[in-house]
Parts: sequence; C-alpha cells; structure tokens
Amino acid sequence: MAKLGFRDRLLAWRRSLSDPLRNVGAASRWIEGLPAADILQLQREALDLIASFPGGRRAIGPNQAEALLRIDARCDPVIGQLTEQYAANYQRSSAVETRLWHGAFDMMKAFINAYQATLKTGYNGEQKRWKTVLPRIVVRLAHHKGLDGKYRLFRYSHWIPAQWRELHELYEFARMRGWQREPLAFPDGVFEKQGATLEHEYVKALLLMRLDSGSFTPDQIDWVARSLDEWAGSLMLTPPPGSGANFYVDLTGTQGLKRIGNIGTGGRLMFLDTTPVYGRIVERLRWLPEQDDETRASGELPAREEKLLLMRLAALYGPESLAFSPRAPRRAVAVDSEVRVVVGLAALTRAVAEVDRLSDDAKSKGARHSFDEVTEIVNPSTNPDSVARKVKGSQWKIADLSESGCRLVAPAKDAPSRLGEMIAFRDPEGWSLGVVRRMQRQQVDEVICGVEIIARRMVRVLLRTWAAPLDAGRAGIDRPFFGVYLPAHQDNRQSVQRSLIGPDDRFLPGGMVELDTGNARYLIRFTQTLERQAGWAWSLFNAVRKLSG
Repeated sequence: MAKLGFRDRLLAWRRSLSDPLRNVGAASRWIEGLPAADILQLQREALDLIASFPGGRRAIGPNQAEALLRIDARCDPVIGQLTEQYAANYQRSSAVETRLWHGAFDMMKAFINAYQATLKTGYNGEQKRWKTVLPRIVVRLAHHKGLDGKYRLFRYSHWIPAQWRELHELYEFARMRGWQREPLAFPDGVFEKQGATLEHEYVKALLLMRLDSGSFTPDQIDWVARSLDEWAGSLMLTPPPGSGANFYVDLTGTQGLKRIGNIGTGGRLMFLDTTPVYGRIVERLRWLPEQDDETRASGELPAREEKLLLMRLAALYGPESLAFSPRAPRRAVAVDSEVRVVVGLAALTRAVAEVDRLSDDAKSKGARHSFDEVTEIVNPSTNPDSVARKVKGSQWKIADLSESGCRLVAPAKDAPSRLGEMIAFRDPEGWSLGVVRRMQRQQVDEVICGVEIIARRMVRVLLRTWAAPLDAGRAGIDRPFFGVYLPAHQDNRQSVQRSLIGPDDRFLPGGMVELDTGNARYLIRFTQTLERQAGWAWSLFNAVRKLSG
C-alpha cells in the first residue's frame, strides 16, 4: 500500500509539471498553444481547464491564483466575442441561441467557482503571500458575477435573493479592507481594460439589473451594458446621510438599487447619485440623428430604437418624476382561469379562422379537411402534424387583464422565444390578438408574459403578392399566404383605420397585394407600417380597386 501511495504521489507530481494552472509561466505557455482562429474550440479547451481548477495540485496558492488571472485575461475577449455574436444572432434559431448562450455562460460560471474557491483559501491563508493577488481576485469575481446577471437578463430571468446577497457580501468584504477602489493592474497589461475597480463592477451590476422588467431584448441589454461601462465611471457609493443621492442599496438585503423615496429602516445602507448617468442619456438623445443610418457600426442600434431605449433608461436612472407609468384599469378575472394560446403568425391565422357552429365531431373532420386543402395551396412542403400542434396551442393562466393588455403565465416549454412575438388567445368572449412586450422567468417551469392586446375584432384573409397582367409568369410562382384583417372598430387599437397583419417579407412599404375576403377580391396598396417584427408586419392600406366579387 505504501508503494502504491508513493506511485500516486509521483504521478501527481509529474502531471503538475505540465499543468497550465501551476504558475503564470505555465499558463502563458498553454495560452500560446490555443487555437486562435476557432473561438468555440478555444472556449471548450478553456472551459475544461477552468472547471478543473486548481488543476494538478489540491491546494490553492498565490501561484495558482496568478495563473487563473492570466487565463482569465485571455478568455475575456472570447466572452466578449461570444456576447457580440449572441446579441446579433439570438433570433436566428433556438439551437444557435442555446449554443452561444451556454458558450459564454458556462465559462463565466466556471470562473466564478474558481475565484470563489481562491478567495476562500486566500482569506484563510498567510496574509503576506496573498496581499497583492486577493484584491485582483475580488475585482474579477465581481466582474463575472455582473456577466452572470447580464446573461440571465438575456433570457428574461433575474437574480434570486441568494445571488444578490453574495454580491453585496463581496462588496462589503472588500470595503471593510479598503479594496473597493483599488484598481486592477498588471505590470504587462494582460487585461484589455486596466484600472477597473470592484466598486465600478459592483455599481455597473446594480445599474444593469434594473433592466429586469423582462421588456428589453438581448441586443438592447448588451448595448446598455457597454454604455454603462463608460457612463458609470465616475459614480461612487457613499455612506449615510447620502446627500444628493437618488438611489440606495442595502448591503444586508437581498435586492438591488432602490429609489430614495422607498427607503426602508434598518440595514447597512449605501447611497448612489445616478445624475451623471442621466446626464449622459440626455446628451446622447440631443445629438441622436432623426433617421436610421443603414451604415451603423456593429453592435449599434437603429436611431429610432436607440431613442426609445434612451427614453426608457431616463425613466430608470433619472428623476423619480420620470419613473411614474400609469396603468390601465384592470378587469377582475377568475383565479387560475386558463385560456388557449396560439403562438406565431402562421399558426394563429389558422386558429382564428376555426368554425365554431359545427359539432365537435363535424368540426374536427371539417377543420382537418379545410386545413389540409389550404396547406396544400399555401405551402405543400409543410408537415401537417407539426403545424396542427402549433395551431392547437396550449393552455396558459391569466394573471391579470385590462382593456389594453394582460399578463399570462405560460409553461416554459410553450413560451415565446423572443419579445415582439405575436400571439392569439381565446377566452369566453372570443379571440384576442396580442404582442408579447415583456417576459419574466420567475420559476423554472413558468414564464410570465406581458401582452399588449391590439385587436379583438379580426378576420383571417388570403393574400397574394400582386403581379401585373403582363407579368403572368411570376403570378404562378408566388403562392398565396394568410394574413389578418383588422377592421376599424372600437375594440381594436387602431379604432378608426383598417389595417392588415401578415408576413414581414411580404408587407413592403408601398407594395401591393391581392386581398381575398372570401366574398370579394381587392387590389390594395400598403401606405404606412405601424410595426415590424421578426416574422410579421402590421400596416395600414388603401384599396386600389376591386378585382372580383
């Protein structure tokens, strides 16, 4: 047994000689061998190494901590590139979204675990050996916790109380030692951004997590995060009485920033004046161009979208008078009452056209025949079973209801994949058409959706891209497609003008289509786009002439 134990120790010693986490030199040599061109392969190799921290040695020492920091510096731009790709491509498909999200999130979670283990060891170790490295560990741990929060916002989630408590305790740990404003610095500048402090990372996280309403898209969240890195550079937390501050945070609590007007009693309070951030928002609004620039840089938002976003940020970080948002009167709904919900334009155009006057047996048979016949015309390659499941929809709970909107609780597996998705839901009064404006994942298996109701009166119509008589060849190529006609009615958001909703790639400004109501055919021209989202567009139109009927 003694001989076997010696062999194990010898093998462990030999492995430690090639361990990248042995010291800074070993980490640097490992970094030189990484595949620079393949970012996903680099991420996989780095994740495997970080997850094994502290590597071949069971004990964590300052050398392993320095090696971890060096590897973190190399991975920092990798996480940045993955985030940039995610913000640009999260709507492409669920597979792309999942791969990019986990590519970055799993890496930052591995760094958080490694830094937490290092901090625990360093705190209990010999202070002289750890004196220079521990403040750096604290800064990078706070940085990755902030990234953790950002990636949860990407998926409309938020921090639970335990995660808030961990962040507050980390700041308090550093503040009690005077480290909160000590800059992260390396002699050879291995990190792209030198001089970051724990307080800066902490304040950035506090500000960013105010976007947890579920109404911001991932590209907007990433844009705000990058902007706050610059805007919040001069902000500092101050102890009571906090004169001039408009926000406070309780370091013993389990929540983030709160407005001074809602200040509670007790706790260990720190105060923050966000006026400089509000000033930068107002300044940017002033010089923002009126029209969208088609040549905008990567990661930038269209001018119109950025303007709307800045106005929302002004309400979040500016004077309390801007934060008030009146709500429409709520209607009483039965507790846990359920409605049928159909997600996506393609499915809901079939659902809202279902015939109710037949018996269940007759309706099922007739609906199936009608569906197969129309599917053959519109898209012969469509799998009828797959589309039928989408048309059937799922049961969601009504949490809140008003004339202009509602809150619906969706099973996580049936929830929309993005903001701006169009849905239709059926209650005892009939079908309603809505747009998902907010999503919050408060439970693992549930997503709360805030829905703006845009119509309660609608008709499914058949449309075809208009082809002039001399262009008869193209007329046979373009297949008909479904749309939703919204009449001018007091139950619809556009109560004085008729409008159409259909596929975004077919609803072009100034374009013309044939509209078939079942009783007559019309040639119409789109006059104004009210809203355009991935998969659908909503437009006003004028009738050019009647074609038949």
